[in-house]
Amino acid sequence: MKKSGWGTRLVMGMGAFILFLIILFVVLINNHQEIVVDDYYPRDLKYQEVITLKQNYASLGEQVLLSFDSAGLHITLPHKLMGLPVSGSLWFYVPADRSADFELPLGVDTAGRQLVPEPLFRKSRYQLKMTWNAGNTGYYFETEILKPEKQ
Repeated sequence: MKKSGWGTRLVMGMGAFILFLIILFVVLINNHQEIVVDDYYPRDLKYQEVITLKQNYASLGEQVLLSFDSAGLHITLPHKLMGLPVSGSLWFYVPADRSADFELPLGVDTAGRQLVPEPLFRKSRYQLKMTWNAGNTGYYFETEILKPEKQ
């Protein structure tokens, strides 16, 4: 078997490098990344409000309770808010897939609970952002939710 010369090895190396670049280009073109939110700049300007709402939530001393079952996601507000008029919104978003995002109004019953039906969720990792007013005070809660596998 004849040993190849340095020129042949150089051409083969350059060919392999060009092939690598072409494969990398094709992979990057087919990789679909979405921007998480379109209005990120105005949201950033309002972030001091979010900090205040988070502090209000922390001052409650109780957590929002979340649990998944076959019916869906059960959300229970802290007991300190019972009896107060509550209004707000629930924003569920998937950072990697905008088509899986959805927003609902916060509509709790007299016990401070709300059910988000299971069919609204895809098998994915959701970011839940809750903003609500109870009485004259605003609150903000944020957490990550992973929809469990069906049993």
